[in-house]
Amino acid sequence: MYAALAPACPTSSFTRRARVGGASNERTDPAQRGRLQEIRDNLLARVAEAEREGWLGEVEGLNASLAGAEDELAKIDRQFQKATIILGVPTTRSGDVE
Repeated sequence: MYAALAPACPTSSFTRRARVGGASNERTDPAQRGRLQEIRDNLLARVAEAEREGWLGEVEGLNASLAGAEDELAKIDRQFQKATIILGVPTTRSGDVE
């Protein structure tokens, strides 16, 4: 049904799932969107810190995790996109005009 989300440490199983392609046909629970946003924000801060400190290997791993988190958020967003239906411009029939 729904894919499990990352535990408290955002680079553990979440990273492994992101690196091996994840559970592409599983759906992420939409109720977890807020948690995914927290994970993404945390990863962004950690990438910035790693870049500032020159930890190139850490930057690479964190960027892989970040891509996975952003991918999961995009999946949730796609689940709720509505298709636009063009109904056309309403017209009156000649006999309906008063």
